[in-house]
Amino acid sequence: MAYPDTNYRDVVQRNKLLRPLLGVPVFYRVLIANSLIIFIGATVGTYLATNLKNISYAPTALVIFVTVGWLTSIGLNFILLQIAFRPLLDLGKVMNRVQAGESTLRAPLTGFDPEADRLARTFNTMLEAIDEANRHRSAQIINAQEEERKRIARELHDETSQVLTSLLISLAVLEESITSPEARERIAETRRLAHQTLRAIRSLSIDLR
Repeated sequence: MAYPDTNYRDVVQRNKLLRPLLGVPVFYRVLIANSLIIFIGATVGTYLATNLKNISYAPTALVIFVTVGWLTSIGLNFILLQIAFRPLLDLGKVMNRVQAGESTLRAPLTGFDPEADRLARTFNTMLEAIDEANRHRSAQIINAQEEERKRIARELHDETSQVLTSLLISLAVLEESITSPEARERIAETRRLAHQTLRAIRSLSIDLR
């Protein structure tokens, strides 16, 4: 079982500000972040509207303020969402690597993000179940192969060996009843081949067991 690099988790564990923030559910993290941005924008906007209304270049200042505020909001949202969703993004990377073939890889737990840790545990449990099913299937295949070898060994020993033994006996009887030297020599050669075949089958039967 392998885990990917956890530098991000180590950084967060050492940061006293990020740990409480990431312990909050993702929905509330985003809600808090956007509320802060809206509050800051409204406060600064009210200040500018109050203090710049009598200044001739007030419209230009407001345009600049709106533009800067808009860009700042985008930047802050990007940073906060990156922090908020980083554990989920890391989990997605682990899933992609497992899908690519790294079946021993497991999703690490952050230790500070309950939602991400729950998803990581579920994902790891699913992978363990898949591994267990694969091991069980492999064991079944091996057992089936063993049973098939034993069956073939029994058939070779019980059937084929008996047939060859009967053939050898018949050849011996036939050899005794024939007087022609040439015919007896051919029968003797056939008996030798039958003996060799019988020994090979018995050896194969033992190996299969």
